[in-house]
Amino acid sequence: MKASGRKTGLILALAGSLLAATIITEPARAEEKSGASKDPASTDAKKSTQTKPTQKPSAAPKSAPGKKGPLVFTDEDLKKYNSGSSTQPARNVAPSGSPDPLKAIKEDQERALWRQKRTSELQQKVLDLEARLKSLEKRRLSIQNPLLPRTPGPEGTAEQEIGLSGPELLARTDEEIQHTNKQLEAARKDLATFLEKKPE
Repeated sequence: MKASGRKTGLILALAGSLLAATIITEPARAEEKSGASKDPASTDAKKSTQTKPTQKPSAAPKSAPGKKGPLVFTDEDLKKYNSGSSTQPARNVAPSGSPDPLKAIKEDQERALWRQKRTSELQQKVLDLEARLKSLEKRRLSIQNPLLPRTPGPEGTAEQEIGLSGPELLARTDEEIQHTNKQLEAARKDLATFLEKKPE
């Protein structure tokens, strides 16, 4: 951004110097055309003033009230423009109150990512409950048939099952199966309603 500001400053400086040169040379050309002075001494004086470095005008020349004068830039104007102390913001700077054009796209991407994450969480919950239900059903079969090897129950239940008879273990396993079935149905229902709900 500084490079474009410098280019613009250089262009303005060149334009100002060209305008200043035309302002200074216009009166000399007008005198030559009118033929007001034809003696060689005055032409030598004109040539000597043209070869000397001219001073830049510090203020805009006064013009007639109905006419607009040429545009003049002073050193102070250029310093003010290049230093950035201008009261007006630069043209390239976006206004601070304007909304981010990519904000809507970012929000949509975040919403889609959240939706995908939530869907995978609900699916994983359903899979975990199905695995637990399958394990409980195997346990139930092993309790009913003493010839099958006993499958271990959920962690922490081995100590509670010590001293329980077969029918008591079967009743406890049936309760766990019913409870897990209710949880599985609720998880499936949550997943289905989440998938049916359209994203906003």
